[in-house]
Amino acid sequence: MKKIYKYMVVTTIIVAAGMITYNTQVEKIHLSSIALENVEALARGESGSDPNISYNRRLIDCYNEYHQIIGHRCVDSYPGDECDLRQAKGC
Repeated sequence: MKKIYKYMVVTTIIVAAGMITYNTQVEKIHLSSIALENVEALARGESGSDPNISYNRRLIDCYNEYHQIIGHRCVDSYPGDECDLRQAKGC
């Protein structure tokens, strides 16, 4: 009878340890929408964090009547395009 009792205790401990291990590995992290936006913002442009760059805009050339480039300006564009405002001058 003592052997059966010891076997049941050991089996219960092993099963409980397995369940605890499984639950800690399967537990999902739920992030709020603000946290997800922060993650996207950090992933988007930490290496080129320049305040002179406007996102979703692009730089185009401005021409005079002789088709010579006289400057650059920023215009609306697709997401992910960049416009360096330091170069946007002359038109």
